[in-house]
Amino acid sequence: MGSVEHVMPVEARYALPWQRYLIDSMLAFAGTMLVTGIIFVFHLYPRIPNISIIYLLVVLALASTRGRYPAILASLVAFLSFDFFIVPPLFTFVIYRIEEWIALFVFLVTSILTSQLALALRGRAEQASRRERETRILYDLVRITNQEAEPERQLHTIAQVVVDVLSSWGVEDCAILQPDIAGTLYIQARAYQPVDPITLSSDEKAIAAWVMAHGRTMGLYEDVLSPSMSAGFMQSAVVHSTATRRAVGRSPRFIPLKVGEKVVGVLRLWVKNDAHLLLHEERREEEHAHSDAPTSFFWTFLDQVTALIERARLQRENLRIEVLQ
Repeated sequence: MGSVEHVMPVEARYALPWQRYLIDSMLAFAGTMLVTGIIFVFHLYPRIPNISIIYLLVVLALASTRGRYPAILASLVAFLSFDFFIVPPLFTFVIYRIEEWIALFVFLVTSILTSQLALALRGRAEQASRRERETRILYDLVRITNQEAEPERQLHTIAQVVVDVLSSWGVEDCAILQPDIAGTLYIQARAYQPVDPITLSSDEKAIAAWVMAHGRTMGLYEDVLSPSMSAGFMQSAVVHSTATRRAVGRSPRFIPLKVGEKVVGVLRLWVKNDAHLLLHEERREEEHAHSDAPTSFFWTFLDQVTALIERARLQRENLRIEVLQ
């Protein structure tokens, strides 16, 4: 099959690693101490009584580019360093004049409030940009799918778009599973490989059938499986999981494709083992009600994918009926 145009990936949200906190801390300390050094060397205080306002430039810069943690840390460091190095008596946190105490605390409160306002503006801008990006992704999904006339090519295109969109979340491959007339699940389309040589293992067939029946997301080798599965299968799956993950570096997750309460198929995603992708089953109503939830767009995107897959299935059935007639 020919290749389809790629769709922009969705932005991944990861937890801040310790390296990010370390860099933010260094920037906060370096920025505030640089300002303190300038004030101290040029004796700008008390010649300029409100010179402490210059610290707000550092706080605003950190809030708009790095986030809440470095901005608040810079405010605290500025408060302490200005007291210790600038306000007499020097090199001590003791302050004799009450007006200087008041001025320092007013500066601290102003600095923190300023950083919060900057963060709020940054958050609104990022939210607007994210929503625009997500809307564009959903539009491109429908547009690219509509360019294909044959249902089989539509499914192949959908599988490719799923990988493109979720690649930043660790998704490396996608397969669409749907039941045949007898109710047996088989692979209808796969992102970047032909379908013919693909066969599901017995474990994959069992998990896919369970997901199809119960309408819940599950990984192939999760430690906690359904009580309805046999004990032998559970034991073999858990034993085999460690070796498979170490050897392959990725593992499949099976996600039900729902139209209302009806499950019309299963999506098999190959995901990196170290990816921070939230694909575990969660209440869909809560996810859709909170637009800022981490997996909100994932479920919205999945709903659109499911609708297109169901449309392709109906087109395929209509073509079969026309052939029989």
